[in-house]
Amino acid sequence: MSTKNTATQLQNSEKNQPAATATEQAKNDHKAQENVLKAILMPVNASQRLKSLENMQLLGKRYAFLQAKQDELNTFLISNDDTKEKLTLKNASGFEFTISNTNVIAEVVERIAAHLEQKRQSTEQEILNFVI
Repeated sequence: MSTKNTATQLQNSEKNQPAATATEQAKNDHKAQENVLKAILMPVNASQRLKSLENMQLLGKRYAFLQAKQDELNTFLISNDDTKEKLTLKNASGFEFTISNTNVIAEVVERIAAHLEQKRQSTEQEILNFVI
């Protein structure tokens, strides 16, 4: 009977060993991920820290620009009386395309508003996640 118990104990220890190895592997993976994040988030020198500050300022400028454009669009929508709108597209060569169809203008403005909001939210999230 002792041989049977020894065999059973050996089998049980073999079953438990891979679980312990998997746990250790997960801990090692987690530590490796922490080290990578520290290397990314913690600048090594003053030059890297200043570069991060520049990047943060650029993100801030982009956010302010998008917010201003969104405010301009909201002002346009509020002042809109659905009777005298015109939408003009102009390229770098000076060619213009003007449309005055209210339904088309409404669709275009709706699309622009949705795109601006998506870009503003994306930039806001970048700013919130940014670490100098």
